[in-house]
Amino acid sequence: MYKGHTKDGLYCFLPPLEQLNPYMFVGVHILISDWHRRLGYASSHIFNQVLNSNKILIAFNKRNSICLDCEMTKSHNLPFHKSIHHVIKPLELIFSYVWEPSAVVSNYNARYYMCFLDYYTNFICLFPLKQKSKVENIFL
Repeated sequence: MYKGHTKDGLYCFLPPLEQLNPYMFVGVHILISDWHRRLGYASSHIFNQVLNSNKILIAFNKRNSICLDCEMTKSHNLPFHKSIHHVIKPLELIFSYVWEPSAVVSNYNARYYMCFLDYYTNFICLFPLKQKSKVENIFL
């Protein structure tokens, strides 16, 4: 790609760096699936936009963008039904949930988590628990 003299292990470019063709530095073959993962599983539209704006020319369309993770997570659900709950003030309706047991123990040795959601304000309280037997105390 470039031949020249080195100084302290670095190539010395004779013309100013701005005058060099940027394509001369592209030489690594990276799979489309790797770019797809690196860009956070972006859609084909975003994928092409990012790569083309950086002068990386790759043809990417829905036919070659099938990714199992995208298929599973970006699938569309049916719309939710209209809620029958109507509240007019905070703490009138609270949803609770116990997440059990976590595969990863927290810094405080918690394996369970109790969550409360206020329907009116969407305020969430999360309580880490070491033992599931503490759920009743937290709930009360």
